[in-house]
Amino acid sequence: MLALLTPVAKACLTELGLESASLAIQCLGGHGFIAEWGLEQNYRDARISTLYEGTTGIQAIDLLGRQISAPSSCENSFTRKLLQTSWWVYDTVSI
Repeated sequence: MLALLTPVAKACLTELGLESASLAIQCLGGHGFIAEWGLEQNYRDARISTLYEGTTGIQAIDLLGRQISAPSSCENSFTRKLLQTSWWVYDTVSI
């Protein structure tokens, strides 16, 4: 179960962090790129966090290959429902 939830949590949280940093820069306009505010560093850190341990797309393909396409069982139906719910939450929360 941990092997399933780790990539889902990583994808959701890192993408939301990147979107938050991007919106913060947009709110401040040109001042968002000035070093004294620190937002440019936050954006760079958020962007690289989406690449650590593999990109989100690569992890999604790996997750589908290992977890979802495994022989059918009760756990796999739970896994499918969990993935559907987690992406619904991600789509609902993201702006």
